[in-house]
Amino acid sequence: MIREKGQAMKHARIVALLPLMLSLAGTAFAKSPPVFQPQAVNVLGTTHPATGLPFTRVWTQMPGELSMSRTQEEYVNLMPDYLMMGRALLKDPAPIVAFMNIVWADQLLRITCRMDRANSNVVRGEFRVVMTATDGTTGNTPVGTVVGLSDGKLFRQGGLTVMTADVAWTPGIFPDVIPAGGLTMTDQLVPGLWKTDKPGRVYAKHIFTSIPPPDGAEPIIYTVQEGIPVQ
Repeated sequence: MIREKGQAMKHARIVALLPLMLSLAGTAFAKSPPVFQPQAVNVLGTTHPATGLPFTRVWTQMPGELSMSRTQEEYVNLMPDYLMMGRALLKDPAPIVAFMNIVWADQLLRITCRMDRANSNVVRGEFRVVMTATDGTTGNTPVGTVVGLSDGKLFRQGGLTVMTADVAWTPGIFPDVIPAGGLTMTDQLVPGLWKTDKPGRVYAKHIFTSIPPPDGAEPIIYTVQEGIPVQ
């Protein structure tokens, strides 16, 4: 009789602990939160400040990260060379200002970035840039597809020139989750169209915004800041 009572009490404890055990098990097997940590490296090369310079930027994402929907950039002490930019605008109503390569899995986007003169106001420091897939693109994105739009502004702050760009990527261009091998985005400004404002460093700030996570949460925002020596 005592033995039966002990077994009944043991069974009751197990039943009482069952919800907690199931809760812990569910936590253990729950999906990890989405990851979104793009990285940015900028390389400037010039021998003298206030002269035209080559500029290369590389963004990378690791496998398993959410893709980006928006990028906001801020560069302090970097500005267009207005003389060269003016000449480019006289020759072409939509001059090329940069080239981009974006690679992931078996996809390659070759992108030409052109200033949209009709939606830009150079005098006021407002620039619209259209990023279009061009020849050499392979994969699912047709040549001629607008991959993204960049709205830039130029202004003075603290005695230095500040250039910003707000890039909206076309939905569906990137996979929702970065596949094996990761994603690499290389951006090269057209040499001669850009220069430093004053001697010293160029300071870069990138604010990346992800697509909405699959659980319906708010998009993730991740910031990278960098001081770039003028070589």
